[in-house]
Amino acid sequence: MTNRAKKKRDIYQDVTNDIIACLEKGNKPWIKPWNNNQILDREYRHNLEPYKGINQLLLWMYSSAKGFNSNYWFSYKQAEAMGNPVKRGEKGSQVIFYKKLSFEDKTEDENGNILIGDTKEVHMVKTYCVFNGDQLQNELKDKYISKNDDHLIEEKRIKIAEDFYNSIGAKIKADNKAAYYPLSDDIGMPPFEAFKTPEYYYSVLAHEITHWTGHKSRLNRKKFSSKGSKDYAYEELIAELGSAFLNATIGIKNGDKKDMIDNHASYIQSWLKALKDDKKFIFRAAKEAEKASQFVLNLNATQLKKAA
Repeated sequence: MTNRAKKKRDIYQDVTNDIIACLEKGNKPWIKPWNNNQILDREYRHNLEPYKGINQLLLWMYSSAKGFNSNYWFSYKQAEAMGNPVKRGEKGSQVIFYKKLSFEDKTEDENGNILIGDTKEVHMVKTYCVFNGDQLQNELKDKYISKNDDHLIEEKRIKIAEDFYNSIGAKIKADNKAAYYPLSDDIGMPPFEAFKTPEYYYSVLAHEITHWTGHKSRLNRKKFSSKGSKDYAYEELIAELGSAFLNATIGIKNGDKKDMIDNHASYIQSWLKALKDDKKFIFRAAKEAEKASQFVLNLNATQLKKAA
């Protein structure tokens, strides 16, 4: 035993360091998380609920690094309980959760009496270990099959994406560049044929639609800052992640914008700077991106109900 206190793990910094390591290699963790059939999908818990925000991003990163094909994850006990235990020697992946703690604000008066104040709440970040379906002893079946149909032909996927993005009510106009214009509250998009693949088109469209959700009449998130600023980098990262989350949900492979914009490298550098300066930067961006994607998904669901 040593008298030296054990150093407390900094989860925010550890996760941020992993993201930084990917970006410094020129890789975006949200660009290469599809399976062998090249279809991007969400990552799911054992109860079929999708992971959200930073956990979605982390599990994509782990899957890409370790070559997993399954998009279902289980704790060690969950795998055992369903009769399909983890293979011997397999190492788990860390995901996070927030534990809410409540405590009373106590102060001491001049006579040494303890005064009880308001109850305060804090959220502590914790981690736990999960295993991918590929790490279990037997192949997953039945309900643990990919939500996205890998056998859909490209034309069918294009129609699904087109119907989805047309349903949300965003004003999309022809333009010579892809951009969201907050003053007129509309989106400019080059013609479909100008993009190398349909996936690139819908990745860029989803990116701009994520910007669109930040309007004051929607999520009231948008900050109008100059390129190179931390606020600008933050909004661009939200849009990047929002695009990945949206297209994962509807089954579209997320194309990399580096083939369509000249300032891809400058985006990477601005994110790296912000991440190195602020260990909670990626956590906040992932949370806002998830909120934006859910906003769009809810708009789509509302329109489908009206049309029914």
